[in-house]
Amino acid sequence: MRSILKQRPSAAMVVSLVALFIALSAGAAADLPGIGVVNSGDIKNNTIRSNDIRNDTVGSKDVQNSSLLAEDFKAGQLPAGPRGPQGETGATGLQGPPGAVKLVHRKGTSNSISANTTAGFATGCPDSAPNVVGGGFDVTPSTADFRVVVSTPTDGGDPDGIPDDNWEVRVRTGANPATLTTYAICTTASAVEQAPDQL
Repeated sequence: MRSILKQRPSAAMVVSLVALFIALSAGAAADLPGIGVVNSGDIKNNTIRSNDIRNDTVGSKDVQNSSLLAEDFKAGQLPAGPRGPQGETGATGLQGPPGAVKLVHRKGTSNSISANTTAGFATGCPDSAPNVVGGGFDVTPSTADFRVVVSTPTDGGDPDGIPDDNWEVRVRTGANPATLTTYAICTTASAVEQAPDQL
């Protein structure tokens, strides 16, 4: 054995070994996929990236039908579909806060009342604020001898029978005449009703 290893191989043996190596390599390479071209078997899954593909080379036939989703397309690339049917009416929302209340102060006419006389006058609310919520009066001269008989809301020309339109004042003068001026404070109400009398 030692004598064989100590001998230098001849040129013919070297050529024979090289030829044998080439022959064996060619046979093994023939069994590998993708000789001269790149086949699917030569590529590891999930290794091809966008920059590995030449632009404008992937066509419709390269994409599986019905495989792309809307999210795969840039915004605005897909045309809008037809208008869908109108949806059902939503639930009623919560009632909003009450609006601002407008009060209208209306001054009535001034009327003279003779001495020792009971008389009264009413001031009606305007159409823009038809509901009375208060009222009052002035008597002149301020030193006049009088007493108030009635100061109350009363019903006006509407047929509802609810005292919600005027403010009426009646006074009784003393030994001297006086001048009575009535006032009404009015607003617009969404609803007016007559509450039962308090007993």
